[in-house]
Amino acid sequence: MYELNEVPWAIIDWYVARRPESNIACILKCSRSYTTNSTDQGELHPWVTWPTLHRGVNNTVHGIEFLNQDLTEASAFPPLWETAAAAGKKVGVFGSLQSYPVPQNQTYAFYVPDTFAPKPDAYPAKYEALQELNLRQTASDGGIVSSVKIDRSVFSNVVRLFRVGLSIRTVFRIAKQLMRERINPAYKTRRAVFQAPIAFDVFLHAFKNNPPQLSTFFSNHVAGMMHRYWKHGLQNNKSDHNPDPVRAGNIEFAMDVADEQIGRLRNLADRTRAQFVILSSMGQAPIERRGGDQLRIEAIDRFVSAIGFHAPYTSQLAMHPDFNFSFEANDHAELFAELVKKVKFPDGRPLAYKVNVSGATVNIGVAQPRSSTGEDFISIADSEKEVPFVQAGLRRFARDIGTAYHIPEGIMIWYDAESKPNMSRSNIDSRAIRSQILAAIGIDEPQSYLNFEKENLVA
Repeated sequence: MYELNEVPWAIIDWYVARRPESNIACILKCSRSYTTNSTDQGELHPWVTWPTLHRGVNNTVHGIEFLNQDLTEASAFPPLWETAAAAGKKVGVFGSLQSYPVPQNQTYAFYVPDTFAPKPDAYPAKYEALQELNLRQTASDGGIVSSVKIDRSVFSNVVRLFRVGLSIRTVFRIAKQLMRERINPAYKTRRAVFQAPIAFDVFLHAFKNNPPQLSTFFSNHVAGMMHRYWKHGLQNNKSDHNPDPVRAGNIEFAMDVADEQIGRLRNLADRTRAQFVILSSMGQAPIERRGGDQLRIEAIDRFVSAIGFHAPYTSQLAMHPDFNFSFEANDHAELFAELVKKVKFPDGRPLAYKVNVSGATVNIGVAQPRSSTGEDFISIADSEKEVPFVQAGLRRFARDIGTAYHIPEGIMIWYDAESKPNMSRSNIDSRAIRSQILAAIGIDEPQSYLNFEKENLVA
């Protein structure tokens, strides 16, 4: 399963038109193609829609709404890799969302959780080198591309990564990227793409050293480029944006990386007589969104202190503008959520446009500040106390305007050398994909799932 996050058919078709000899163009001609549909309720997010695909039920049932959420209540509907492992299949998981922690009661060929995991745990332990790099990069990003600092820990990571598959070719590509950034800072907008080739090198190492019967590989590198640069690269009338050849080429550049990986996986599937599935749990489409600065919580400890919360907590990784926290008790989580809800901008708007609580975990989404830097302060609780952004651990920063956002429709390209191709792109409920994947490796769904599907799936 090559989980190409958020990529819709519009991007596939656009890319194939530009690259008619690409691996994607070739594999489409001999595969079965579908349009996946998410039935999740509320605002769509990949950390919601992927669990729906993996678990066979949507968020009204599994209840998963944010990264690093307490997943206890979702345990009645386990992800497909847990079902496969429990059935005795050899399984490899690599980066799939909501895959933390590494299961302790099942045996896997390899298991590398998603890049938002609280800890760099992985199985075998040698792959923790990748997770340490992933988590460091995710924590330092937060929507801002920072300077690259090669310290002892980074050097140690790179040495360990060479032992688990990092290729010289990938290192040269990263070096070329950093040189380009020095010549033209616009190339920094592509930095996030390079997490994908590093991870893929390690994935291939894991796969070849202990071949599984079912494996997943997740990549977000195209999704990030689509969010910011859809209109730079795809719109016909570019008058709305300043001409920028780097940003205009960002999606194509990211798709080139995916295309190379897809070609290698198809070759691997042919050699091992495997079935190869490329899919997204939802897609993206162009939107109109206002510009303006973004806001991030840069100093978590100052923010927590400023709003008046004094109990123990842990800050968890999330994708900007989300911020996640975990607590020692459910009532601490509820108290923290109530304090956040009372924080306001000078114009009266809440600092957090959403606050979600699940057990002892809390997720908040930070709203955009007003354009005037003279209003860089917040009011705390019901008092008239005004706290400057810097004192509250907040930082204003500029970011490329979002030009695409989530839609329910995604893709599934099912390659099987022994099956007839079908390019109809017929609709399929994303909740039904789990059963198809499991059936492909000889596992029948538990009767409880079959009964649930019969009662709840919409054709």
